[in-house]
Amino acid sequence: MSGRMLWLRHSIKYSIQRNLQASSRVNLQTTSMRSLSVQFCLVVAMLFLACGSALATHIVGGEISYEDLGEGNYRVRLVVYRDCGPANQNGTGFDDQASVGIFNGNGALVNVLNIPLAFQNVSNVPVALENPCGTPPPSVCVEQAVYEQVVFIGESVNGFTLSYQRCCRNPSIVNLTNPDDAGATFTTQIPGTALTQAPNSSPVFNSLPPVALCAGFDFFFDHSATDLDGDSLAYTFCSPMFGGSPNAPAPNPPNGPPYTPVNWAPGYSAAAPLDGDPPLAIDPVTGFITGMPNAAGQYVIGICVEEWRDGVLLSTSNRDFQFNVTVCDPNISSLVANQTGDQLCIGETIEFQQYSINATFFLWDFGVPGIASDTSNLESPSYTFPEPGIYDVMLVANPGWPCADTSFSIYEVFEPVEPELVITGFDCPSGTPVYDFGTVDDYPDASFQWEFGALASSGISDLEAPEGIGFPTPYDVEAELTVVQNGCVGSGVLDWTPPDPPQAAIGAQEDFCTGFSLSFDNNSTNALAYTWEFGEPGNGDVSFDAFPTWTYSGPGTYEVELTAQGDYHCPDTDVAIFEVAWLLEPFIETPEPECFEEHSFNFEAIGVSDPSATFEWNYTPGNSTIEAGPLLQGVSFPAPGTYTVEVVVTAEGCERDFETEVEVLFDPSVAFDGGPVSGCPPLPVSFENYSQTETAATYVWNFGDGNTSTAPYPNHVYALPGNYTVTLEMSTGGYCVQDLATTQTAFVEVHPVPTAGFSIEPSLVDILEPMVQVEDLSTGAVQHYYNFGDGGSSTDPSGPYIYQGAGAFDVTQTVINEYGCTATAQGQVGVNGTLFYAPNSFTPNNDGVNDIWKPTATGLAAYKCKVYNRWGEVVFETTDPQMGWPGNVKGSDYYAPDGIYLYDVYLEDQLRIPFTYSGQIQVVR
Repeated sequence: MSGRMLWLRHSIKYSIQRNLQASSRVNLQTTSMRSLSVQFCLVVAMLFLACGSALATHIVGGEISYEDLGEGNYRVRLVVYRDCGPANQNGTGFDDQASVGIFNGNGALVNVLNIPLAFQNVSNVPVALENPCGTPPPSVCVEQAVYEQVVFIGESVNGFTLSYQRCCRNPSIVNLTNPDDAGATFTTQIPGTALTQAPNSSPVFNSLPPVALCAGFDFFFDHSATDLDGDSLAYTFCSPMFGGSPNAPAPNPPNGPPYTPVNWAPGYSAAAPLDGDPPLAIDPVTGFITGMPNAAGQYVIGICVEEWRDGVLLSTSNRDFQFNVTVCDPNISSLVANQTGDQLCIGETIEFQQYSINATFFLWDFGVPGIASDTSNLESPSYTFPEPGIYDVMLVANPGWPCADTSFSIYEVFEPVEPELVITGFDCPSGTPVYDFGTVDDYPDASFQWEFGALASSGISDLEAPEGIGFPTPYDVEAELTVVQNGCVGSGVLDWTPPDPPQAAIGAQEDFCTGFSLSFDNNSTNALAYTWEFGEPGNGDVSFDAFPTWTYSGPGTYEVELTAQGDYHCPDTDVAIFEVAWLLEPFIETPEPECFEEHSFNFEAIGVSDPSATFEWNYTPGNSTIEAGPLLQGVSFPAPGTYTVEVVVTAEGCERDFETEVEVLFDPSVAFDGGPVSGCPPLPVSFENYSQTETAATYVWNFGDGNTSTAPYPNHVYALPGNYTVTLEMSTGGYCVQDLATTQTAFVEVHPVPTAGFSIEPSLVDILEPMVQVEDLSTGAVQHYYNFGDGGSSTDPSGPYIYQGAGAFDVTQTVINEYGCTATAQGQVGVNGTLFYAPNSFTPNNDGVNDIWKPTATGLAAYKCKVYNRWGEVVFETTDPQMGWPGNVKGSDYYAPDGIYLYDVYLEDQLRIPFTYSGQIQVVR
């Protein structure tokens, strides 16, 4: 059933009761049944006419806010709190829709939002006390409903006011006069463009207000809000506003501003809304509320948050809410859980439990003497004690609170008794296995009870570590143990499987005639220790190595015995016969290589100690066989190469052989070549070394001109003409030391070079007479070539040459002799080629004829021309011989007047000889 239908149902019930009472009074005055019927019909009619005036005592508080979505659109959010406990006498629920009025700056209604309520937007407000010492009153119940809708509102110079109104409040409220007639108004403002041009969203409170407070306890609550625009917020207590009335519980549309504050009961106000010492106070900057309520009851308070931007108040949003101040009897009880059987004998780490009542904070002290770090703030901690012992554990519930409570419990901390049985010793007297027993861990001050089974030499023992318990075989061993320590009981069974028994095995003799020292193979299995006896008892013939070596005193037949020991088994023995003979391991030391010429090798077989041994030598080529003693001398081979030499030794039925290789080296040789071996100087020659050697070698070259080199493949330059004899010396080392040399007479021929020379007359001529005469002064030349420096040339040894232009020219003579060798000589010729002509008049009248005055000059290296008027002022100057004077003044658009002008020309010819020319110019237009 909807909230509005509930309100209608209770309104009808209330009206029927009142009108039935009125009708009964009418019946006292008349007994007319018809009159009674008329009265009843009137009552029913009045009920339907007056249905809007029924009481609805359920409003706890609320607030309204908005979010600017841009372009005049806003998300409007209304939060309404209702009493869902017994104080809501009519059980009034939330309205199916909430009517929010939109008013302009003059208070006129602009629009009404009828916002529907979605069921998922209804939730319970937790009833929690700020003070954990108290228990929330079970009769307090508050629900929250959120109405939200997006609407277009637009803009206005003076802004808008959003308002919602509803009736009624609980009649049990103590700080208002006639609270059940006082509805509520929740309002906020949208600032107009006169205050701000920027978008604006209203502040939104961050937290739900507390439903219940404890009388006589400090109260503290963060009532701050958040502003999406980052505006400054200011907080204050303010008076809740009248809203709906019993006759109009949910005005639609709501009434416009301004709104009337509620009527405070005597002794209360907006700034002092409830009894407290100290009274409630709100921080205007943070919104934090503090105080101590000291009287139980239901109170209404109002909170306003102002939104400021750049010193301008944009909006004021209000929230009012009903506080339920209750008497909170302390009900905190501390109770440490007693130690259980599962927590005994488990070691130093114990997990603690507690059954405290209404406790939020905890302080554990685990009772370790002499330290302060044995504490915890956890609800159910785990703690590791430093050592076994008995500890008094303390728990403080809500430490520091007036209602803190303390409890204690004794905990016994001991390690668990879990004996692990082990065999600690073994012996085998008279071939019968005997065992010692013990445990891995020590158990001081404990009692022990061992049981070994029916086959043991002793069935039981109360010793901590019994010894000498015999069993028929290792496979019959069994043991059980019970240990009692500090009241902790533990038992264990020997979990043991004997290892495989040792098997002694001596490896068969494989090597014979190896001398008196023998190495023995051990093929035993499952053994950990060994004892060898080598059959020479008077010689200390014992070894404990697994694979020993023994040196006998002489040849013979010996009986060797091996005893193998293993864990928990009696030892095993093996015997073998060994034949010991003289050493027969021939070896030949390989001689160093030798050069083929006059080579001779000696060989000696060593490693044979039997004096009766015979020797047979074999070596290639021809597989020559020689029977001789251990020494073979004077062996030579027919050609260089590598040869194999073998010796076969026989003694007492044994035959051994050994072979080695010997190397005969080639004899070294020296030879060389090179090229080119003839030419003009400087002549570079590259020498090739064709010497051969199988050992390291050094070289010395003598080039025949006083120069030498030690490089294997040198390069040498001959600077002077002549015939040169070259010698190469080679010295070899290593296994073949020799000094060799070879000489090639007149190996290199360097041809003579002609001598260049000429004269040229005259060396300075004029461009008008540019001919010179060349005379050849060279010797040994068969060809001549002249380069005259101006692009001209000649192959005549002597003769005339005519220059075609002026300048300074380098003349080069190149001569070649019969071998093609060349030489050069140089000289210089200067040709003075300067010609100058300057006109004495011109007509600069732009008729295309004689408009520009320009001198003519040839053969110039430098040039400078100036023109002066009759006062000596320069009217034209240039360094470009191709630039003339058009008759203007200093390059401007002004022309020089007709008349006589003077010029000066400075120039240098190609030989840098200066010349100056001066004259007059007649300007006529």
